[in-house]
Amino acid sequence: MRTARDILSPEGILLLPRGFELKQWIAHHLLARGITELSIQLDYKPIEHRETISPVKLAERHFFKEYDRALDVIESTLYRLSQKQSFEIEEVEHAVSDLMPVVLSCPRIMHFLAKARQAGESLYTHLLNVGIITMLLGEWAKLTDEEIINWGVAGVMHDIGKSQVAPDLLDKPGVLEPEEWDTMKAHTVFGYMMAMRSGIQDSGVLATILQHHEREDGSGYPNGLVGSQIHPTAKAVTVADVFEAITAERPYRGRFTIYHAADALQGMLYGKVCPEMCTTFLEGIASFYVGNRVRLNNGQVGEVIWVNKYLPTRPTVRVGESYVDLMRQRDLSIEEEVFDF
Repeated sequence: MRTARDILSPEGILLLPRGFELKQWIAHHLLARGITELSIQLDYKPIEHRETISPVKLAERHFFKEYDRALDVIESTLYRLSQKQSFEIEEVEHAVSDLMPVVLSCPRIMHFLAKARQAGESLYTHLLNVGIITMLLGEWAKLTDEEIINWGVAGVMHDIGKSQVAPDLLDKPGVLEPEEWDTMKAHTVFGYMMAMRSGIQDSGVLATILQHHEREDGSGYPNGLVGSQIHPTAKAVTVADVFEAITAERPYRGRFTIYHAADALQGMLYGKVCPEMCTTFLEGIASFYVGNRVRLNNGQVGEVIWVNKYLPTRPTVRVGESYVDLMRQRDLSIEEEVFDF
């Protein structure tokens, strides 16, 4: 802090010149001489320009940092498994453990997953997305952190057998021939054999790799198991797998919304997937609906403002100044989500 102009005594004597640095003792001296007012200039340094970033953007950066790191681990894991090289499940566990707090504390996780799909989809992203969704289900099921990580690892590993299926078969846009379908279904056995050969011993992970296409009524594969014969971890991953598959793009169709996926799961509630797991998931995923921008099948765009816990897939949507209750207006439905990226 410096003087902005010369300071004179009442007699006109120069006491301090312009630009003189003021100290505390000098201020006391000036007061003693009857100087009660003076002009000062504040010392300052130009502030360097810094990027301002919103909390949402910061969370997004953090999420994708861990997401991309986990993708690298998954890609490396599948390569080593396919080449019959040594593999440590701890690497996947560490990646899932690092990602878990980011996933469970992020209110926009579904938004970020949608953005990740925009960047491209592959077997690696499918595995990781299923792992993430299974961790969310574990949180909603009130599991411990260790149990959530175990579920996440099982989700990440569930489809490793597809790395042994020819890419042109995986990406075939049309209906599979019977022999092609048999090959596709064999990915559960391929994956189980890969996991056993690599030394994976966790019963939940092994069961999930083999059983994630089994169904409660015995209509699944590879062994036609019924509900009581299916491992609980496999039941959880099955729900996450169905949800992720519906919201992902496929060679023969486009992506569906999380609302379509929830509707599909609701239709599988009795007979196909575990009703307890599915109900927990549907109640939990509904927490991500409020605030979403959506386009209805009549072309109107609005914001989801309220969700009925008994039928979360038909929320109330605000369109301009009006409100559309999809519970009452059954001819209307959500056509697609509208994202700001």
